[in-house]
Amino acid sequence: MNLPQSAFLAEWGKPDRIYVTTGEDIVKAGWGSAGGSFFKGKETYEVWVYEAKKTELVFSRKRRLETWKSELRVSELTSQGKASEQLPAPVHNKPLEPTR
Repeated sequence: MNLPQSAFLAEWGKPDRIYVTTGEDIVKAGWGSAGGSFFKGKETYEVWVYEAKKTELVFSRKRRLETWKSELRVSELTSQGKASEQLPAPVHNKPLEPTR
């Protein structure tokens, strides 16, 4: 997916609601040009809710789209703005729950 938050701001405007949720415990390790990295814990995600579009977008800490859910079909979202033309099919059907 890797779409930036800015693409949705440009096409759909500000979301109606924003909340933060966490994922499952994970362990990540990797190598880059600056050396290695290691992460153990829970990822934090920012969820943007667009009420009129019946859509929730889930962004990583790097402000990139991780997943999304919608009650509308992709074709219905596509007619509402360019950013949604790049949306893949949703990866889950269960509602996102905010953490408390």
